[in-house]
Amino acid sequence: MHQITTLRLSEIPSDQCLYLLFHCPHLIEFHCSSPTIKKLTFPLEAISSSSQIPKLLPNLRISLWRSYNEDLNRFLFSSIRFPNLDKFSLQVHHDCLHGPESAHPVHSALVNEFMPSLSHITTLDWIIHSLSYPSFSEAFSRTDLSSLQRLYIRVNGTSDVIPWLEALTMDQQRGNCLFPRLKTIHIREPSQDSGAPLFEALYNCLRSRRFLSLRRMMKVAPYKRRDTITFVHWKI
Repeated sequence: MHQITTLRLSEIPSDQCLYLLFHCPHLIEFHCSSPTIKKLTFPLEAISSSSQIPKLLPNLRISLWRSYNEDLNRFLFSSIRFPNLDKFSLQVHHDCLHGPESAHPVHSALVNEFMPSLSHITTLDWIIHSLSYPSFSEAFSRTDLSSLQRLYIRVNGTSDVIPWLEALTMDQQRGNCLFPRLKTIHIREPSQDSGAPLFEALYNCLRSRRFLSLRRMMKVAPYKRRDTITFVHWKI
């Protein structure tokens, strides 16, 4: 399987997804969507080696991971590292992350171990399905995504998106310069009468980043599409 460079898997047994990921060292692109959790052919503890050191996949550049299984997510976040990953799409259920900050095993593995390893990522698609959306600090408290250029966020509503926009608002006097290379934010939320608070948070966020450079331009184009509001923001 050393010759395989691309795998796009959907609705196949979860253990087989992970087995292939572990045993295709030259993968450049890996997608795993909705893996099933029926009877396992390969027990999770048997897929990785006995070493406690996470498996490194330095060739992987693009990855999509969509799973609502708690054990599967915890195994991925704690057992594998993608040090040169460029584009990452993550979709999990927030029940996997629910609880006091860093207390839940899945939350701890994602926030404290996996996310900090993404030092070269330029595009992040962050999708969390829940009644209680994680805060910005919960998601990126230990992560330095200074290389990030494109951020895609899907949230439940205005009460979730405003804190994220406020966290992304740069304050040079306080030294708040998160994601300094960020060029595009794509935010999707259920359609509703968001009113002035959302616009004000959006405006402040974009305005703060405009003045990072005299050469930076801002483009704001909100539009409705069925049950969503999408904002495609500024580009250099």
